[in-house]
Amino acid sequence: MSEKRASHNLRGGSTVALADARDALDVENFEPTGDIEETDNGRQIVISRELPQSPQVVWGYLANAARISRWFGHCHTLGDASRMTMVSEEIESSYDVTIAESTPYTYLHLAVNDHQGHDLNIRFYLTEEDNHETYLEFHHSVEGVEEQISLIAPKWELILDRLEIALDGGNVKDVQLANYYPCQVAHYSLPEDK
Repeated sequence: MSEKRASHNLRGGSTVALADARDALDVENFEPTGDIEETDNGRQIVISRELPQSPQVVWGYLANAARISRWFGHCHTLGDASRMTMVSEEIESSYDVTIAESTPYTYLHLAVNDHQGHDLNIRFYLTEEDNHETYLEFHHSVEGVEEQISLIAPKWELILDRLEIALDGGNVKDVQLANYYPCQVAHYSLPEDK
């Protein structure tokens, strides 16, 4: 896990404690690591992670259905590798995903239908750092789902932490939605006037 998240775990307990707290009323609340920002593509949820793996390794976990299944949930291709269905029981979400644009190891744009009438644009930007590690920046368009952002963003915080855990070979069930939601709702709520 990233240094920021790892240091948070040192303050809050081990991953074993997180797993044991799954069903407890006193669940550890994780601080949000992203924000809602204005970008060239409009208003976006922007969340970043520093990953010790190379962009080539991280890319495989973003663009390959079998590896996506290790951290997201069930994922399988629909006829070709650029079309997938992704289902996560943990976050009660199902998506049809098409790779709209990609530049291997640096940029991945996914066109996503969430089966709730929303067509979403999700982008991953990967940068190789001097030590061959990866700086990953995740963007999720706010357009059309403004009223759901305070739920969507904590779900992505969970999903990106699970990506990080899977890359490290850990158990993705060590983190649960209750670690992120509802404690991050206020941070990701849009002002009334926007």
